[in-house]
Amino acid sequence: MGDVKPLHALLTLPLLLACACDGEPEPNLDPALGDVAWRATSVVPSTPGYYSLDFEQADGTQRSYLLFLPPGYDETGSDTYELIMMFHGGGQSAIDFAGSGGMLKLHDHALADDRIVVFPNARPGLNPALDGLWITNPVLRDDPGYAEELLDHLEAELQVDRTFAGGYSNGGRLVHELGTTMVGRFTGLAAVNSYYGNAFSGTPAGPPAGTTTPIFLANALNDTVVPYAGGSWQGFTPAQDAYDAWYADNACNLITRTYNITTATYDATACTFGTFRNIIQFVTVNDVTSFAHHEWPTSANSGYEATNGMINFWDAQ
Repeated sequence: MGDVKPLHALLTLPLLLACACDGEPEPNLDPALGDVAWRATSVVPSTPGYYSLDFEQADGTQRSYLLFLPPGYDETGSDTYELIMMFHGGGQSAIDFAGSGGMLKLHDHALADDRIVVFPNARPGLNPALDGLWITNPVLRDDPGYAEELLDHLEAELQVDRTFAGGYSNGGRLVHELGTTMVGRFTGLAAVNSYYGNAFSGTPAGPPAGTTTPIFLANALNDTVVPYAGGSWQGFTPAQDAYDAWYADNACNLITRTYNITTATYDATACTFGTFRNIIQFVTVNDVTSFAHHEWPTSANSGYEATNGMINFWDAQ
């Protein structure tokens, strides 16, 4: 189905840009000049590859995202595919996040198992290389609405069966909110080195009691940017709060078991609902050596592969 280059190509080669028609000017990538009125929603590709695409929200706000269609993707066949939405951290861009160590590991999984991966960009505008922050304020920018509209669009255009959402840091905060407001839309969630709420974004209201969305949580014990115990100038909630919130929201009332591995410990619930198994997994990474201990844990920076943990947990559902 064509030669699909590794995800490292995002950092070294031009992405395929969808254009409305021949002869139109290239998009203006200068954020100081604002959005360009003639750019709207790109046609979703149907052939394997990496794409930088535009998306226009219902309110007219112009957004951008990256899309990876795996080598085995075939829109003419009867097969369906998993779709994974990954939300970058605050101060990152979609391209930054897509080229990081943890997401290169995700790319390996996507190649091996023909998974579709989407990297939405937080900043309004056309360029997925511009950094941004996920916020929850419809007056300023409706990021939860963008995520939901983009998912609706992609599910309508691509052959998708199961959908997952994962996020890092501030992107994980958005995943918590999407999980509590878009109940039933995701087969599984993940939030890594993240937080359930803070003074800036607030704390999501829990989903309806008994919601059984499986969620994978991983936090570094010595994170100095998003402290494990909460606090700092942003007023982050403790990592334990996220676990406690989902444990209660899922109507879980069974004792969790703690497992120790070389560089991490994790609590796994014994709760199962229907086809869901071990619906909450809470990992504490003990030995992170990365800067400020605030990175997506990988074997290179902590000895623990959070991506593998996330995928294995999702695959168990």
